[in-house]
Amino acid sequence: SSQYITGLLLAFPLMEECRLGIVGRIESKPYIDITIDVLKNFGYSVIDEGGVFVYNGYNENSIEEYTVEGDYSNGAFFVVGGLIGAKDELEIFGLSRETKQGDKAIIDIMTRFGGRIDEVGDSLIVHSSSLHGTAVNVSDTPDLAPIIAVAAAAAHGRTVIDGCARLRAKESDRIESTLALINGLGGMACSDGDKIIVEGSGRLRGGKVSSYGDHRIAMSAAIASLICDGDVIIDGAEAVAKSFPRFFELLDSLS
Repeated sequence: SSQYITGLLLAFPLMEECRLGIVGRIESKPYIDITIDVLKNFGYSVIDEGGVFVYNGYNENSIEEYTVEGDYSNGAFFVVGGLIGAKDELEIFGLSRETKQGDKAIIDIMTRFGGRIDEVGDSLIVHSSSLHGTAVNVSDTPDLAPIIAVAAAAAHGRTVIDGCARLRAKESDRIESTLALINGLGGMACSDGDKIIVEGSGRLRGGKVSSYGDHRIAMSAAIASLICDGDVIIDGAEAVAKSFPRFFELLDSLS
């Protein structure tokens, strides 16, 4: 898990020097890149030597102010919401174009679905779009998988989401909880090993689903309601508090 590596990297400045070697394939590498970028901004030098991270104790300077970037992982829900919602366009601001965040991939992924997204300064202008199925690999951006599955249900045709192995070790088994979400709202989704396959028809029925205590499943279900003919009831909706306490308040202000 990249989170363990991030924790160790953030401990580096407490030591004079350190080398951290990773055995096997590194999962979710872009999240590690974010950590190294933050350390760099605070003057610490961490060198990535292809799976071996080296810190030599050098601190170039210290800073008194730091601007935290907008979060593409949470922004992704509103990117998809803007594409499948009734409004002609939605502006999402505060997202850096120069970010190291791997979840910025949501822009390219949704473009491949046929979505129209314009980047203007630090804003995204998301236009209501007709989507079509496509193939996606989320091995480096696993947090995007549930909301991509919602986009797939809103699209027409088959979408294959590959590289989902890490999803089984998240706040829920996100392969199973994502399937339960789509199928529970009247869609068609199944798994094939580490793949999630969604047969999109453009609409969902609605219904009652569980968040499985997982913030990203709860938020995905709420965005899915935009294409549902009936109400969506989310059991355990309070799970959004983990990463986005004002999510429902913000969503309500847009709908």
